[in-house]
Amino acid sequence: MNTLKKLTLTVLWLSTLLVMQGCRNEKETLPEGQQAEELSALQRLMSKDGGEIVAARDELVAARKELIGQLIDIVRDKEKRKNNQAGVQAAMHLLGEMRAVEAIEVLVEYLAFPLIHNEGTGVTIFGGMLGEGLKDAGRMYPGVDALINIGEPCLDAVVTKLKSPTTVTPYVAVLAGLRGRDWTVETLKTAMEKETDAEKKQWLKRSLNKLAEIPD
Repeated sequence: MNTLKKLTLTVLWLSTLLVMQGCRNEKETLPEGQQAEELSALQRLMSKDGGEIVAARDELVAARKELIGQLIDIVRDKEKRKNNQAGVQAAMHLLGEMRAVEAIEVLVEYLAFPLIHNEGTGVTIFGGMLGEGLKDAGRMYPGVDALINIGEPCLDAVVTKLKSPTTVTPYVAVLAGLRGRDWTVETLKTAMEKETDAEKKQWLKRSLNKLAEIPD
């Protein structure tokens, strides 16, 4: 099992602990009066008390939001991206598995991680790995599969990113992964026609040209 898979399993285990916090073994004896509060949120979700069910539901939603926020913070952390790339890749993977629309912005921002990434220096970074294809993109860029798992809510953000200097391959791979190559070509052409800013139009044209060179 490679390092990324191990880290992913570890984080999944930790996330389960977060959601299931307070869960006790059924055989464990608790002082009378503490049993209800010691039950996990998932256990209380099966209560016959309507108020308890709502409270348990809200607790699970809050736990999910907290975990997503922590994973987003990991991806945003420059030191972690530099020194613990496998952990950051695992965080991206988990955000995709959780269908976390809250993470679209950060995943789009660091979609070229870890092969080519800009650490906020203002340096323009071009290109991609030689010989990479659209089907290889998810292997090379973990954010690609994450955004594809999140789905169509990310489309506008991805197209907008292609209006500026960026590494084209992972972005067009997301579009093609969601809607196919032909749709991606037509979408970029339409975006070019509607764009009034000459520079943004030029970047879209570059993306179209690059897409034509990338194999499936």
